[in-house]
Amino acid sequence: MSATLRRVHQADSCIISPTTEVVNVQTSKYTLTEVADHQDMTSCWIIIENKVYDVTKFLFEHPGGYDILLEHAGRDATCAFEDVGHSRDAIQILQDYCIGDVIKNK
Repeated sequence: MSATLRRVHQADSCIISPTTEVVNVQTSKYTLTEVADHQDMTSCWIIIENKVYDVTKFLFEHPGGYDILLEHAGRDATCAFEDVGHSRDAIQILQDYCIGDVIKNK
């Protein structure tokens, strides 16, 4: 994982207040099976570094086209995301779509 992506993901698990006090935030947990149910244009979820992102509303805004997101919908897209070499802005935008974490199937 790139250093930039690692910092963003570390920041995603907490909120830092203006007083620099760290406050933990409760996030939703999803199994791989639950994520796999969201693999089309009406509900498109992807996994990047064990975080779940609902990118449905971003499909037509994605600079690389919606088809690349749909190609990885419902599964882990970490390698594809990192191989492209996304900008810091893209990594920040991604955080807006984070809905939780992946857990092992029960």
